[in-house]
Amino acid sequence: MKPELKPEAPLRTGQLGNGAVTVRFAKSGVTAHWSPDNGSLLALAEAVGLAPVFGCRSGICGTCATQITSGAVEYIEQPLAPRGERQVLLCCSIPAGGTASAGGDNPGLVLDL
Repeated sequence: MKPELKPEAPLRTGQLGNGAVTVRFAKSGVTAHWSPDNGSLLALAEAVGLAPVFGCRSGICGTCATQITSGAVEYIEQPLAPRGERQVLLCCSIPAGGTASAGGDNPGLVLDL
């Protein structure tokens, strides 16, 4: 199953206000707050000091494919590169929200990066 594509869906779950969504980079232990000003998930990761591997920044090569642990994404532009089950291309995607965890915590989007 590929990450859910919701081009027209409003950001709701995981929002912090003003369109902001919590994004947790699980392997790195970094949590960031994405807003539309941040651009792609790749740009957000770089802004918080991470260095994900990438090649094209346009969804063509697939180098930036990353596993989604929780949540969903929207694509800024439809990628051409194939993706594995529950993978997202960081270079051309943005958060679409997340799922609430037990206890009312909402992790927004959790990536295995």
